[in-house]
Amino acid sequence: MTSQPFDYPTANLSTTWVNSVSIIHSVDFSDGSKVRAILLRETLGPKYACGFYCNGNCESYIFAIFIVQINSISQITSPAIGFPQVVWSANRSKLVKINSTLQLTSGGDLVLRGVDGTLSWSTNTTGKSVVGLSLTVEGNLVLFDSKNGIVWQSFNHPNDALVPGQNGLNSSSGDCYLPSEIFSLANNEKNRKRTFHLRHQIGIAIFIFWKKRKASEDEEDFLDHVSGMPTRFSYDDLKAATENFTKKLGEGGFGSVFEGCLVNEKKIAVKCLDGIGQVKKSFLVEVETIGSIHHANLVQLIGFCTEKSHRLLIYEFMTSGSLEKWIYHGK
Repeated sequence: MTSQPFDYPTANLSTTWVNSVSIIHSVDFSDGSKVRAILLRETLGPKYACGFYCNGNCESYIFAIFIVQINSISQITSPAIGFPQVVWSANRSKLVKINSTLQLTSGGDLVLRGVDGTLSWSTNTTGKSVVGLSLTVEGNLVLFDSKNGIVWQSFNHPNDALVPGQNGLNSSSGDCYLPSEIFSLANNEKNRKRTFHLRHQIGIAIFIFWKKRKASEDEEDFLDHVSGMPTRFSYDDLKAATENFTKKLGEGGFGSVFEGCLVNEKKIAVKCLDGIGQVKKSFLVEVETIGSIHHANLVQLIGFCTEKSHRLLIYEFMTSGSLEKWIYHGK
């Protein structure tokens, strides 16, 4: 059975989707990412959708839930900045390629397979009375039974970001990270709408996890395959952008901040972390400080560099004050 129309928020058993250009709502974005959406909730504005996602050379894909901009006729648009944003992914450790398949089987299992049929990911819900698949308004992917009871839900398996309505944060390392310290909430006093700075959230969370990796080669390979990661810059690119780190904005206990400009003329602030031994401590300071700032114009993490002994964070440039001022004098 072929896939259902895109603007359905639910899918029936025995439905199959193929990751190919035949999916009607396939959109390419200016940052190099692509989405091939299969389910969507609501229209007009930033909304949740799910489907296949890739970033970069797009030789490999993940099955994910992401935020995209929708117009009034249920079409995904490609704005200048900010989209798409991955909030959940199924198969980060086992990516799939073009022509891979996602199937909601007759037995109620949601299964992702590679082109050769190799299992990449599954909900393991065969025989559990599943009758359908649904994407909720809150961005929760749900397998439900005939009484609309939840059999399986993505909210129980957080990985890329926590979204409103989702509970808990699980970590296989055994450590406990307070969401209030990791996630930043901006409050717009004019309309009281809460805006989650997802890229900053993901960047901080991934860097904390990255510090746990012991082998440098393994950690670099891991970062290359994590979905929703901010842009990765080379050290040479950042040397050029900052004119060899000559425009210092300031410095603190764990590194200096330099002004720079990307090739697209976007101004940036580059934080250089001093010393491998200081990486963990400096990241905790960044998290604690930025997490305590409640400001509508919260500084955004847009990229990073991890190359040999170099560890750098790239932030948007704040016209109202240097990044160094926020990091070390914000409290």
